[in-house]
Amino acid sequence: MQSGEDSDGAPQGRNNFDLRSISQSLSGLPDEHLRQLITSLTELGKGDVETRKADADAAAEARKAEAEAETKKAELEMRKADARRAELEMRKVEIETEAEARKAEAEARKAEAEARKAEAEARKAEAEARKAEAEAEARKAEAEAEARKAEAEAEARKAESAIIKVGAKTPAMVTARTVMKYDAVGLKTKLAEIMQRLGLKGTIARVLRADNSGEYDTDFTFEGPLENVEKMKKYVQQLGVEGIFRK
Repeated sequence: MQSGEDSDGAPQGRNNFDLRSISQSLSGLPDEHLRQLITSLTELGKGDVETRKADADAAAEARKAEAEAETKKAELEMRKADARRAELEMRKVEIETEAEARKAEAEARKAEAEARKAEAEARKAEAEARKAEAEAEARKAEAEAEARKAEAEAEARKAESAIIKVGAKTPAMVTARTVMKYDAVGLKTKLAEIMQRLGLKGTIARVLRADNSGEYDTDFTFEGPLENVEKMKKYVQQLGVEGIFRK
């Protein structure tokens, strides 16, 4: 017999001792009692197996439910992520749209400013054109005035030369006067111009008529060489006005 084994050859130990004790205790029981005991132990073992199976099934169901919960949680997170991504995309589009709108508005303001600038330049050019035209008209009028002045001076010199020439022949001076029933605008100016050309001296006055009609006559007295005085008379007669000459 080896160490650690009993007389039956079974390994020594506490469990073996307990089984031997149980076997010795059961050997004295009647067969009916042994069958009942065996049936009870069998049912107990069967119930324990079913309990473990139920526990295993419950644990499996719990793990399955946990896995489903994790799956649902993951799906929810994915949906949240998709919603966030869609929101970000929409915001990106909105930002790009706003940027395009601001860009278009800025371009519209720029175009409007350029249009106002072009309009201002057009008005400026128009004003400069009118100014240049006015200056050209002024220069033209000035040139015409200078031409008339030069012509009058030439006529005056011509008349002066004629007076000197006539004066050499007829140094005597004569005086003539006429009262014309005529009082037109510009008459005095015209008479004064002709009188100056002929080198005559005299006066031109507006006088109230003696018939108390309220109308005016032109009293014209001029003095100079006889030949030029006669020329002046002829000019006055050419006016076709009624007048009386007196020496």
